[in-house]
Amino acid sequence: MAFKGPKKRAKQVKDTDEVKEPKGAPAPKEGKARRERPGQVHPLRASASQEVVVEASAKKRKRKHSRVDSAAAMVASVEKAADGEAAPKKKVKKQRTQAFLDERKAAEAAAAGAQEKSEAEARVQEEAEAAKAVEDEPPESFIGVEFASLELTENTQKAIQEMGFKTLTEIQARSIPPLLRGQDVLAQAKTGSGKTLSFLIPAVELLAKAQWQPRNGTGMICISPTRELALQIYGVLRELTAHQRQTHGLVIGGANRRAEADKLAKGVALLVRPARF
Repeated sequence: MAFKGPKKRAKQVKDTDEVKEPKGAPAPKEGKARRERPGQVHPLRASASQEVVVEASAKKRKRKHSRVDSAAAMVASVEKAADGEAAPKKKVKKQRTQAFLDERKAAEAAAAGAQEKSEAEARVQEEAEAAKAVEDEPPESFIGVEFASLELTENTQKAIQEMGFKTLTEIQARSIPPLLRGQDVLAQAKTGSGKTLSFLIPAVELLAKAQWQPRNGTGMICISPTRELALQIYGVLRELTAHQRQTHGLVIGGANRRAEADKLAKGVALLVRPARF
């Protein structure tokens, strides 16, 4: 039979003996004694025979407001006070902005009214001048007027003489002088009355007096209803600009589109083309 060794004696703890604290347990702090509730015994102070009772009400009470909530409340109160102070400033700034906008609108409205008034006066003056011109120049006065009486450049006069024209037709006498003055003209006449020279002579003259250069682009565009009429107008234009330095061109489209595009890129002062683009 194997030897098991001496039996360890179990220590009997009496009711009167004190319970020793376990090793390594923190020593109780000295100071104010802890208040214990009735029926509650501290676990370290309880004896073996006493029961440790922990009531549900012994749990820590939750704070109504945490520190974060209180800080947020303080920030909100500060912002509210700042908004209360800034509200009058914002109101004053808004009123100033609105007043500035109202003044600007009033100034724009006054400028627009003045411009409309000046335009209306200009139209009335033009109508009065046109009516006076009609009274001063009756239809009989346009008969037998020579091209030499017009204030044209020497090159244009020379080209007209080479074309074989000496006197103006009625449509030419009525349309060329106002067009040379820069006025708008709406005219209608029968075929063969000389309408082509009626608008080509003023166009060539105005560009010649303005010293129009190819780098300035296109100064006149003549649109015709058909290709045949466009070819006819371009033929008259070539004869009229025989002694001029203005560039001219005919754009019809079709097979020579590349050549026409290159010519336009270089600069065409007087351009003729059909109505169909």
